[in-house]
Amino acid sequence: MSADQRKEALGFALDEKEIAQFATYMADMHEVQAIVLSAASFSTNELLGKNLFADIMNDNVRRSTLFWVLDNTFYEIFYYFYQKYATDHEKMQKYLRHHKDTWIVNMRNDAFHRAQEQLTNPKNQIDFNHYFTDIFIPVAQQLATEITNFKDQK
Repeated sequence: MSADQRKEALGFALDEKEIAQFATYMADMHEVQAIVLSAASFSTNELLGKNLFADIMNDNVRRSTLFWVLDNTFYEIFYYFYQKYATDHEKMQKYLRHHKDTWIVNMRNDAFHRAQEQLTNPKNQIDFNHYFTDIFIPVAQQLATEITNFKDQK
């Protein structure tokens, strides 16, 4: 669409830079969703099976594996953004590495809180697609925002 066609269709002007930023954001979120759904599928098939979520949380091995999958998913998302945007930017690398520990602690706290909420009714069946998406899409959005803000400061 041309700029005039966009303005007519949307009711406001939309800069080319904003379109490019949105397209990049959507492509990044698509990659993140693939990572998240892969982790959720593993958790559903290998950890949950026909059991209840409470069974996973009461079994030390499966509970530890679940939280390992959560950590691993965080690192996959983090390094996706790191490799894509920070490899040529030393200051951004330092910035992302500096904040990584805070972000993973926040993710772990969120995951634990959500697990505790699930356990309030131990007979509920968990949907790991929903559980992982609710945890990791905000993480990815925060990373995308931090990277955009960092790039805009230059």
